[in-house]
Amino acid sequence: MTVNDKKIAQCIEHYRKRLDARPGAPESRQQATRSGLQQIIERAGAKRRSEKLLARLDEAFAESRIVTFPRLTDPTNKPDERIYLFDRDRQMKGLQISRQAFSDQDALRDFILANRHEFDELRGLTEITPEVKLTSGRRLDLLAKRPRRNELVGIELKRDEADDRAVGQSQHYVDDLAKEAQKLGFSPHLVLIAGGQPNRSVRTRIESYAEARGVSVTFLLHSVELKLRAHP
Repeated sequence: MTVNDKKIAQCIEHYRKRLDARPGAPESRQQATRSGLQQIIERAGAKRRSEKLLARLDEAFAESRIVTFPRLTDPTNKPDERIYLFDRDRQMKGLQISRQAFSDQDALRDFILANRHEFDELRGLTEITPEVKLTSGRRLDLLAKRPRRNELVGIELKRDEADDRAVGQSQHYVDDLAKEAQKLGFSPHLVLIAGGQPNRSVRTRIESYAEARGVSVTFLLHSVELKLRAHP
C-alpha cells in the first residue's frame, strides 16, 4: 500500500461517516467512535507509523472537524493505542482536548510584538506599527517593512480560526496594502496569523484574490503551549 492524498482522504471520509451516523454527543467512552492507531495508519495506506504520516493525518482530521483523543501526534502513543474520535462540536465531557489560546486579540498582538524575533517568519521586519489606519479608513493590526526584500508587510491577527468573514476582511486589506505599497515603492505582502484549525477553502479564496492584485500572502497558525520546570 502507498500513502497518498487520495488514501488519506478515504481514511478521513470513513471516520467522518462513522461520526455522522451517531446522533448526539457520546456520554461514555464505550459510546464514542474509536479505532486502533495501527488500524488508522493502515486505512491511510501505510504499514507503519512515522511522524510525517501522523502529522498529515492529524491535519486532515482537523480539516474535517474531527478531534482525536489522544492526539495522533502524541509521541507516547503505543502501537496498539486506542484512539477515540469526536466531532469537534460534539466532544465528550471529560475527554475534550484543552484549547490553548489567547484571551483576546490584543493579547495576541502584544505577544507577537514582544516575541517577534523568536519566529523565523517575522524576522527582518522593521518599523512595526500597531493599529495602522489605512487610506480607506480601515485599521490593520500591524504594519511593517522588510527592507531586505523591499516589502511592505501587513499583518492581520485572528484569535480564533479564519472563517468566511475573514475572507472579506482580508480582501479589503489586500486592496489597501497594494495601494499603500505602490505609493512607497514596496512590494505588498499580507501575513494572516490565525488560531484554530487550518481552513483550505478560506486560504484558497484569499490567495486567489491577492494573486490577481499582485500581493503575496503567508498563512500562519498560532497556538500556546505551557511547560513547567523545577525552580533552579
